[in-house]
Amino acid sequence: PKATSTGEDFDAFILEAVEDALEGLNQKKRKDTGAMTQAIDRAVRGAVSREWNKKPVCHVLVTLV
Repeated sequence: PKATSTGEDFDAFILEAVEDALEGLNQKKRKDTGAMTQAIDRAVRGAVSREWNKKPVCHVLVTLV
């Protein structure tokens, strides 16, 4: 979908879920790409599932800079 039920842009909605997941990680887990990937996956799948009532397929790609 292009928008949530409240009219929010769906991409912005997903980005917010990712940001919330990252903010919830402690510094040690932020350095662990596996933990980071899992947290982002769960956050996005949960948010989309609650909003869209479907279980999305989610692929997380973490790029270290």
